[in-house]
Amino acid sequence: MATFRPRVSARIPLPQGWRFVAPRPDLAPAHGIDAGPGGRRAAALRISATGDPLAFGWWVRRLTLKPGGWYRARVAFRTTDDVDPSLCVLVNLFWGEYPTRLKREEFFSHFSDAGDGWVFAEHLFQMPDGEKQVDLQLHLHSAAAGSVWFANPAIEPAQAPPDRPVTLATTWFRRVDGSSRAGMLKRIASRLDEAGHAHADVVLIPECVTGHGVAGKDHRAQIEQDAEPLGGPATRLYQDRARRHRMYVLGWIHERDGKRIFNTTLVIDRKGRIVGTYRKCHLHWPELWCGISPGHALPVFDTDFARIGIYTCYENWLPLVAQNLAMKGAEILFLPTAGYLVDVFRTRCLDNNCYGVVAGLNSPSCIVASDGTLMAELRNDGLITARANLAVRPTHAYAYRHPNLTYGLPGADRLLDHSLSRMALDEISALTHGPIVGGPAPRPYVRDPGDER
Repeated sequence: MATFRPRVSARIPLPQGWRFVAPRPDLAPAHGIDAGPGGRRAAALRISATGDPLAFGWWVRRLTLKPGGWYRARVAFRTTDDVDPSLCVLVNLFWGEYPTRLKREEFFSHFSDAGDGWVFAEHLFQMPDGEKQVDLQLHLHSAAAGSVWFANPAIEPAQAPPDRPVTLATTWFRRVDGSSRAGMLKRIASRLDEAGHAHADVVLIPECVTGHGVAGKDHRAQIEQDAEPLGGPATRLYQDRARRHRMYVLGWIHERDGKRIFNTTLVIDRKGRIVGTYRKCHLHWPELWCGISPGHALPVFDTDFARIGIYTCYENWLPLVAQNLAMKGAEILFLPTAGYLVDVFRTRCLDNNCYGVVAGLNSPSCIVASDGTLMAELRNDGLITARANLAVRPTHAYAYRHPNLTYGLPGADRLLDHSLSRMALDEISALTHGPIVGGPAPRPYVRDPGDER
């Protein structure tokens, strides 16, 4: 890999225009302008810890840009070994007047190794309509020792990302007691035809739909009766309609595989091929009583319109499932379910800045934008569609843009960085995925005598 060599930006001269801000002057970290890396003439903005991990401050420069214009922000940073970049270094854009008014924040979303210990951070963004000024902020916080240097910060005009339109579709089926499985498959076929006539790119089928309203001796017997291997009647139906309408079908079955039965969603492409399966990992306890086996992986699937993630019903209560899929790059979350709470799913979409699609049986089906707003909702027998542009994923002013912006921090929620101590993040990381990647191993927390929290 080529060695990164910072240069002085023609667009944002260093250090002209920069100022240092600390909310509490008595807790301000040390700061200054140092020579650039390798003895070159480029300057570097430095922030150094003072021994107090609660010291906090940042470099900031305000820029005047074109409302509605697209820009790319860039900066390189390097830390000493005793600074954990995943926790202590933060680079963001701020619209508003500090500290009285926050209009919007966006955090840098892409990080790459630039060589010689430097990390290159960049972020593509659009100026909000009506806004002419934005602050570029470079932070150090939660560090008891060490320093960070920021070199060559720049904001440059950029091309708007090309549109990535997709038509999302989901279904809802009214329960008809006394139905037969063949009758349910006929209803599913009709619904899939509706999706095809609406030119859907992808359509989602609810969990447990093939046995919906079908009588059985008991629930366990009904599942045994409903289960089919891959290539069974429901699978063939999904494949036929996907091929006929040139759309992706996310079709649900109780999958029989040898002596085991799984709660499975099939990913079927526009040619009618099974290109993936998701077996529900976290079963609700009645499923265990009925002999359902759990899956063991949370895969993501690459389609011709997006990378998608699927999780099922009860898993909507487990926030790390959706976060796991989003951190693997999922842009749309699909939830086939027998029942759920709409607001919980909307929160999952907002948390992870993903679009979301739900197909429900005993609760509404819906399509949700990446900022948690409802794009469409269905509470009656039928189908709904919504058009999304995946090139732009809106977010709430108080939410981060995407979990992948976290530099080397799987297993600990970036939203917590501002408020949690090193101790708390170490504990969260140890309880989920072990030591934080890219930082020091978890260490015992020694309470500061002056810490009364």
